[in-house]
Amino acid sequence: MLEKRKLLTNTQVNDASHSLLNNLKDILLPVKNVAIYHAYKNEISLEQTIQYLLAQHKRIYKPIAYKSSRIMRFDIVNDLSKNNVFADENYNYKQEIECYNLDLILLPLVAVDNDGYRLGQGGGYYDSTFEKRNPNTILCGVGYQWQYVNSVPHDKFDIKLDMFVSDEKTTYFK
Repeated sequence: MLEKRKLLTNTQVNDASHSLLNNLKDILLPVKNVAIYHAYKNEISLEQTIQYLLAQHKRIYKPIAYKSSRIMRFDIVNDLSKNNVFADENYNYKQEIECYNLDLILLPLVAVDNDGYRLGQGGGYYDSTFEKRNPNTILCGVGYQWQYVNSVPHDKFDIKLDMFVSDEKTTYFK
């Protein structure tokens, strides 16, 4: 999956990201507090989605992680500037939100399977952070449709997604 993602052109990534936004719009409409991510190495981009959310006056939050902990915290996003998810322990939050106050979390992934298990980069940050989440918070994996597969390896501590939104369609999990 990572090798296939590396081969994507900028045009392919931009086109898929535009299609992703169109597929997300109905899901974004009722929510107020949305956690996003900044794309890394040809992940499907949320830049267009972030622009849309800012124009809709939604509150957007980015994950902040420390290498000493697997629990992410979330800070407000006011513009399109990108930064690394990993921060120094003395990171100065602009406006932090507790993860249980988020309505929707958009998660990057390497692959997702029929049961809603997500294969990430292997750090376990999302699994650790949302292990005991608010049941009203929606976990939404986003990616390319070709990242949807029959099965991915998972452990008992891996959390399941509520849905997967791709450049082609939306899949809901039980």
